[in-house]
Amino acid sequence: MKLRNIIAIGLSLAALVSCSKDSEPVNVKDLKDAKVNISLKPSVPGSGLKAGGDEYALEGETNINSITVLSFSADGSQILVDPYWTEGMSTSSDDVTTVLNVPTKATNALIAILANVPANAFSGVTTYAAF
Repeated sequence: MKLRNIIAIGLSLAALVSCSKDSEPVNVKDLKDAKVNISLKPSVPGSGLKAGGDEYALEGETNINSITVLSFSADGSQILVDPYWTEGMSTSSDDVTTVLNVPTKATNALIAILANVPANAFSGVTTYAAF
């Protein structure tokens, strides 16, 4: 009976110790810098966006004029880099907008991409939940 209790306690302690580092937050400053390239198309077949047939559409509503990119840790608990905002992007003849060299970190990430928002709209965001 004592041997069974000792084995049970040993296995319990091993399980607790093996997961002790899982809950520690990642130090973002320790992660390597990375860059991503993003391509977007403002209207795709089957979307609710009515480029030419919406009588209430505003001028330029279907155009992508600026891009904001927010990179969060995979669980959304912290932002990896400051929000990235640009008007400097290229658009091809088939309306694909490309943004090059968006800064992030080399890790699994949750990335939010927004179009046509003001430059500093998300400057105070630190978590995905706050976004």
